[in-house]
Amino acid sequence: MRLVAKHAQVGYQTPGDRPGCRNCAHFEVVRHDSPVIAPRTACTLHDLEVTSGGICNSHKHQSPRMEAKLEFLRRQLDLLEDRSAELRGVSFGPELSAMLARQKSRPQAGECRS
Repeated sequence: MRLVAKHAQVGYQTPGDRPGCRNCAHFEVVRHDSPVIAPRTACTLHDLEVTSGGICNSHKHQSPRMEAKLEFLRRQLDLLEDRSAELRGVSFGPELSAMLARQKSRPQAGECRS
């Protein structure tokens, strides 16, 4: 059996996957004094210094991948809001309106019409 399959079978989690301050939504690096000494880290919810492996009852898991996805979606939303603000009050001609209506009625990839 391959190692990856075995890991999945037993539910193996790397330290970054396990719940801990390091992947909590409230975790923050507050100071990085030296390249030799580990950075100071804190919990923004409880306002105290923490270690990356610690955990409390208020832990709110947020993986780096999820955080990156959320940041991407925030940027997309900002772009859409900016674009919609630019388009407010813009009048589309009857030809463009008809073309948009035809586009909406066209089946999309993977969509079945009955």
